[in-house]
Amino acid sequence: MTVIITLTISPHPQEDVETALQYAATKLTSAKDSIKIIFLEKDSTKVLLQFWMPDAAQYKVVDEISEQIKMSCWQFYQDSIISFKNDRKRKSTS
Repeated sequence: MTVIITLTISPHPQEDVETALQYAATKLTSAKDSIKIIFLEKDSTKVLLQFWMPDAAQYKVVDEISEQIKMSCWQFYQDSIISFKNDRKRKSTS
């Protein structure tokens, strides 16, 4: 499944933010090549972090994800929204 985290951060050097998010995602995924970091606003207060995790019950992993993000990004973390996208294709029932 794909994990998508939208973060609100305080102004901070972009390079530091990227390093912290890369570190956090590396702790949460084995697919290092799936990690994407996108700054959504010119003032860089909104950041999107995306990576792949093995399928799991979302309620079992959401706290782990949240804690890792907060620990890695404590210098600039303000808020986050965690969402999940199932990567499996749905079977059509016709």
